[in-house]
This record gives sequence, structure tokens and C-alpha cells, in this order.
Amino acid sequence: MQEWLSQLHAQGNKDYSKNEWPAHADSPLQRNYTAEGDFEPGKYSGGAKAKTKVSLKTKGGAQACTLAELKGKDLELFKEKFGKILGTRAHRLIALKNSFLENGFLVCFPDESEGSVKITCGAQGGVAGMHGIVIVGKNAKAGIVQKQAGHNALVAEATEVYCGEGSALAFDYEQNAALDCSVFTAKKAALRKNARLVWNSALFGAKTTAATIDSSLEGEGAHAENYNAYFGKEKQCFDVSTNSYHSTANTSGNVLSKGVLAGEAQATYRGLIYIAKQARGTNCFLNGHALLLSEKAKANSVPSLEIHTNDVQSRHGATVDQIDSEKIFYLQTRGLSKKQATQTIVEGFVGEALEKSDSALNGWRQIISEKMQDV
Repeated sequence: MQEWLSQLHAQGNKDYSKNEWPAHADSPLQRNYTAEGDFEPGKYSGGAKAKTKVSLKTKGGAQACTLAELKGKDLELFKEKFGKILGTRAHRLIALKNSFLENGFLVCFPDESEGSVKITCGAQGGVAGMHGIVIVGKNAKAGIVQKQAGHNALVAEATEVYCGEGSALAFDYEQNAALDCSVFTAKKAALRKNARLVWNSALFGAKTTAATIDSSLEGEGAHAENYNAYFGKEKQCFDVSTNSYHSTANTSGNVLSKGVLAGEAQATYRGLIYIAKQARGTNCFLNGHALLLSEKAKANSVPSLEIHTNDVQSRHGATVDQIDSEKIFYLQTRGLSKKQATQTIVEGFVGEALEKSDSALNGWRQIISEKMQDV
């Protein structure tokens, strides 16, 4: 294990030093929304490694262990799957994650099993690199809840998900790190024939968040839904990307992002539906919407379709709006204060995304209530 990690750290350092930030943006203006300087490791405790913790709780047929616990066949499986979906050098912050990797997890749901796993990740006082691998076997039914926290840390974490034929997975992710953190998360799933996946992501914390959550539909009949919501205040910055890649026939899905910004917070949302030439019969839709609660808040939405075949159904939409004063007035006539009315509208707005989770993210209303105390 240590030899493999040492090699990974060395290669990660090389890649980080030479890699540029990916050219996501269509114009220099859009790049202004990403606080790239907040991801410089030297800003966090002199670049020292963070104290990281990963705890796992399993139920049903799930099998799970942390990176430190891996040995024998499990270790070889982790090394075999590592980087196969996300790659190891495509993104500068993937390289950063590799150069500081010291913790993570391997989760397996055997064929025909049914189970769930809760994952709690924390980092403090430096730069933390974490990597997770999830394998969902044929016809397995699985649930994962991952909660990310941190204090005075730069967190770079990635999760690769393998969804077997006929499997079903609900993956809930909540990031609520302290505002002295910067968090990069990259998650991507590969879906086999008739596999079903639902991403539910709630991004509330950190001074700066960069998140990429993707689905690669590689088997006929695969279906992937991707829902996320973010809430920023003060000078929080979000750069969120959710993408759906369709490479075979008769796949489907839905992509939805809902963001709320107060104070001087700012965000960029990027979404892509990519439909390959052989992916006839694809049915997938993308929407990205932001709600501004102050005049200084800023949001930018960049939805995209790239379609290389006919016989598909796909569309996208995007809006950036301020809160509707008429809705506030109407709720006030029903006995709510202006603050209560505003919170009710905000909860309804983001609830369209967050309520897709059955139970794992049911604390989101309390988090939003706390964040709106001084809005």
C-alpha cells in the first residue's frame, strides 16, 4: 500500500505542477466566477496534510472498508478500479487529490444484494486527498449517504461508481464544511445495461466549492437522474457542473440544479447532455436555475447540448432570477413575516431538487433556516 501511495503522490505532484485549469468557460467573463486561488495548497497550514477521517456504517448486504483497512484482494480491487472512470490527470484538482491522497473507501454491493452505507468524511488543518470506489453488483439495490465536513482545510475528494447490469443506486451527498475551507469534489458513475442511478447533492458549506457530478450511460436501457442544490451567503463561491454522457441506444435521465445566493455570494452552473452518434432513442433533459436574494449576489448558468444523432428527445433551460416581490406580498397577506415568506419561497425553490432524496438529506431545511438567520 505505502509503495503504491508514494508513487501516486509523486505522479500527482508532477501533474499538478504542469496541468492547467480546464477550459470550461466560453468567455473570460465566465471564468471570473471561479476562485481558483482558493485551491492553492500553500494557503492551508503551510501545505501540510490534513488530519482526515472516514467512518463507515453498513446495513444489509453491503461490504465496506476504509483505505487504511484495505488488504489482499480488496486492495488489489481498489488499485484496479482507481482512476478508470475519472482518469488521473484530466483535471488539476484530480492531480492535487492524488498528491495528497491518504484516505478513502471501498464499498461493494454483491450481485442480487440489497443494502446501504453511510460515509462520514472530515478534514482539519491542511490539505486532504480522499478517493472512494463504489461497486454495485448485478441486480443489486443500494443506497449511499456521504457527508463531507471540514475546518481550515483544502479538501480534494473523488468517488468512482460502477453500476452493474440491472442495479439501482441512490447516492446522497451533503457538503457542509466550515467557511474557512475550500472543497473540490468529483464524482462519476458508469452504468451498465438497465442500471438506474439517482444522484442527490446538497452543497452548503465551504468558502469555495468546485463540484463535478457526472453520469456515463454505457449500457442500453440505463437511466440516470442528477439533482443538486446549493445555498451561498457572504462571499461563498460555487462552481458546479453536472453532466450526462449517453454512448448507447435507449438511455434516459434528468439533470436539475437549483441554487440560492445571498450577500455577495456567486456561482457558476455548467450542465451538459452529450449524445453520441450511436445513442439513438435517448431521452434526457437539463435545467439549471438560480435565485438571487441580494443585489450583490451573482449567478451564471451555462447549459449545453451536444447531439450527434437523430431520433432523440432532449432540451435544456436556464434562469437567473431575483425573488418575486408579489409572492412575498401574497404570503405576507396570509400572516407570514417578510423573513418567513422569503424562507418559504427559498425552501420551495430548492426543494424541487433536494426532496428527491427519501431521507438522507432531510436536514436541509434546518441548514437553510440557519443560513438565512442574517440574510
